[in-house]
Amino acid sequence: MKNLRTFNQFVNESSNINEARAPKNWDSLFTMKAIEAYKKGEFDLEDDKSIAEWDKEFNGGRAPKPAFNTKELVSYAIKTGKKPNGDKMDESLNEGEGKLKSVEMIQKTYVIEYYVTSSLLSDHGMSDQEWAETVANDCSLQDGNITFETDSFEITGNTKGGNTLQVMQDGEYDMYGGPYEPKMKTPTMTLNGKNILPQVMKAFKSYGWDGKMIDVSRTDIWGHVVK
Repeated sequence: MKNLRTFNQFVNESSNINEARAPKNWDSLFTMKAIEAYKKGEFDLEDDKSIAEWDKEFNGGRAPKPAFNTKELVSYAIKTGKKPNGDKMDESLNEGEGKLKSVEMIQKTYVIEYYVTSSLLSDHGMSDQEWAETVANDCSLQDGNITFETDSFEITGNTKGGNTLQVMQDGEYDMYGGPYEPKMKTPTMTLNGKNILPQVMKAFKSYGWDGKMIDVSRTDIWGHVVK
């Protein structure tokens, strides 16, 4: 029975939230002034340059240091529909005008299982896990399985782009450096069920591969095809 090992990948993903925390300096006279200036059209909330010019003018002709968080304050007022004193924002504002989506970052953990015959990595100069992480990075594998044995190589799982990847090839992976060129069988390679072998073959040709059949364990050559 194979002794499968795992490593985790941590991915930050955004998620909409109903209410953002009030920004710094929210409960201040400056915020009220900034809201009124925005309503009068004195600056464009989507134009950082115009905001900087308004900040400079408000600060007596000098650029404030540290910079004011004007955009954050006005965006929060628009999103919540209220001012710091509790008054409602002017309903004459166009719906959605200047609104910014409020998001929080959620760290998700993805697991990749792998098994590798360590003797196959003697020329790679890396540990089993370092090799597995390199393979996963080459082909943007987010979760799934990687198996590398003396007579077979296989990847199954999902890429970071949300695609389903399947790679399988049988061959004499332990015969490199032997008395003859390792015999490799034609691999099966699909992305979302669609055959990607022609694109992979093209990548090997561009690399200058001179073997009779490609070796798909060389993910450094073809991995970009699925990114």
